[in-house]
Order: sequence, then C-alpha cells, then structure tokens
Amino acid sequence: MKKILLIGGNGLIGKSVYKHLSKKNQIKILDLMGDSKKILKADISNKDEVHKILNKYLSKKKIDTVINAAYPRFTSNNSKDPLKSDSNVILKNYKHHFIGYFIITQFFCNYFKKKKIKGNIINFASIYSEMLPRFNIYKKNEIITPMEYGMIKNNIVYTTKYFAKYVLGTGITINCISPGGVFNNQNKFFVKKYSSYTNSKKMMNKKDFNYLLEFLIENKIKNITGQNFIIDEGFSL
Repeated sequence: MKKILLIGGNGLIGKSVYKHLSKKNQIKILDLMGDSKKILKADISNKDEVHKILNKYLSKKKIDTVINAAYPRFTSNNSKDPLKSDSNVILKNYKHHFIGYFIITQFFCNYFKKKKIKGNIINFASIYSEMLPRFNIYKKNEIITPMEYGMIKNNIVYTTKYFAKYVLGTGITINCISPGGVFNNQNKFFVKKYSSYTNSKKMMNKKDFNYLLEFLIENKIKNITGQNFIIDEGFSL
C-alpha cells in the first residue's frame, strides 16, 4: 500500500484518480477546493503556505508518492491573439500555474532525500508541452489556448526531467504524464473538430490515465524516471 499525496484531488482528473487508487492505497488530498477538515488546503504557488501545511502533516504522517494533478485556472484571461497578448498577464498566469509544480517537486525531492525514502513524484502537464496547438480547432470557439499555457506545460516537463536527473542515484523517481484534451462538456463544435484528429474519434476520458498511474506508482525496479508519457488518442501525431 502506497501513501500518496494527491494534489488537485478535487479536480476533473483528480477525482477519478482518487476513486481508482484509493481502493488499494492510502491517499491524502491537497487542494484549494473542498472541506479543510478532510483535506490539506493550500495554494501550491505560495511557498510559505505549502511548507507550513506539509511540514505539519509530515511530522505525523509519511508520504512515499506524490501525484500532482493540480490545474490552477488562469488568474487573468489573455488575448486569443498572441500579437495582442499582455506580458504582465503572461507573467501572472505563469507564476500562478507553473510555480506550484516547481515548489511541490522541489519540496518532495528534499523530503525524500532527507528521510532516505525512495519516493515517487508524478506531475501532470499537457500535449501542448510537446506540440503547438492546432489553431483551426479553436476558430469560432470561446475555448482558447493562450501562448502561456504551452509555455507553462513545457516547463513542467522540463522541471520533471531536470529534478529527475539531479537526484539520479537516490532511488527517487520523477515522471510526467501529458494528457490530450479531456472531455468536460465542451461545446459540440469544438469536440467534433478536436475528435477528428484522434484514433477513436473522441476526446480523452478523465479515467484514461488511471492504469498508467497505477503502473508508475508501483515502478518496483525504479527503472523509469525522467520520462514524459503522452496519452492523447494520437492527437499529436
């Protein structure tokens, strides 16, 4: 049985992950949403807040696996047109979204090393960490993919690989999952356009990552680290 900290456990993917993995594992959720009596409540982009809450929890409990499925919504909307993007908005969104992944990864690398735990960290990014958006699927849609979204996701993957290499030899494994678009009641025109690029002619389901996560948290021989797993129904091909 793994002792898992699931960050973003009340989100779209997080809820599915919790339901699936809690059957065999002990899971604690850290999220901004939910009842603070049942979960650890924190803004992961706030270093002091994160350190205070985690240090208090870890003084009594043990964690050997971290799954970061947090998806902080953008604090400010930027222009759909990159030629009109506001650099201040980009910076604000970058800090709000990416910094939390950096803080969590850094914190648990230090924690696992100090406690001599062969821990496991799994981050969530996006296919737009590896490819540019297909702009045509967003035309005439309210859904947008601003430039900073891809920048943020790309940096989550880079951070995953960087820390994995830095702690190589400690037994700590750090990997990343980059999902394709997950169905969440988007408008039918967007879903149709998006699905035309996938193998099964549909978007991803929130449950589609559970068995890969199950495989990665076992990782018994510790031979998978520093990898980015693209799960996207072939959308990026």
